[in-house]
Amino acid sequence: MYNIKKYLLIFILIGISFYQEKESIIDKKHLAESYVEAGLYDDALIIYKNILNIQIEILGQFHKAIVPTLYDLHNIYLLMGNQNESEIYLKKAFDIQYLDFILSQKRIIPTYIKFQEFYNYKKDTTKAKYIDSLIYVLLNIKIDTTYTSFVDTTLTFP
Repeated sequence: MYNIKKYLLIFILIGISFYQEKESIIDKKHLAESYVEAGLYDDALIIYKNILNIQIEILGQFHKAIVPTLYDLHNIYLLMGNQNESEIYLKKAFDIQYLDFILSQKRIIPTYIKFQEFYNYKKDTTKAKYIDSLIYVLLNIKIDTTYTSFVDTTLTFP
């Protein structure tokens, strides 16, 4: 009987040691915001960097959902007077938004092609040529080589 209790106790202790209560990103963000309000910038940085690492692990380095966290890190470094680090996070946010902008421009090409077909069908050559020039410009937008490793290069556009 003693051995069963002993093993049961060991099993429970092992289970407890492996159990960790998971905080949501929202909970972490609220805690970091409280630290910022209290002027505990170093503590807030640790939490925001942890949030950023989780987001990158789940979403990827160039997902637009991580931009608000990059803004938070930018703001904290500004509050701390560290303009160089602040600029690094602001540039990362810009890079993500720039990539999204470029890719979103290319996503409208199929709609332009439909418009071009429609205007050709109507024999409205002026509008068809205008649409053709827009398609040409969009097809010739090159994604900066900085982003090629993060972008699905198998994407093809008509």
